[in-house]
Amino acid sequence: MAFMFEKLQVYQKAVDLADEIASLTEGFPRGYGFLVDQLNRAALSIATNLAEATVALPCPIAATSSRSREVLRKSVSP
Repeated sequence: MAFMFEKLQVYQKAVDLADEIASLTEGFPRGYGFLVDQLNRAALSIATNLAEATVALPCPIAATSSRSREVLRKSVSP
């Protein structure tokens, strides 16, 4: 069973972005490890924050504005 946030299109795109950044930073020169780490952590934190926000609210759609509810519904719809 998937968690609700895993169905969100924005979450899926955030995971794809984190994967893309991880792939891109593999080619960075050896001396830039600090930058690679920071970029990877920042990209991953987008998906992590979305997941945490969705799980923290019992019903995230009920706790948002009508415009946000519309965006969330469209994101979850197949």
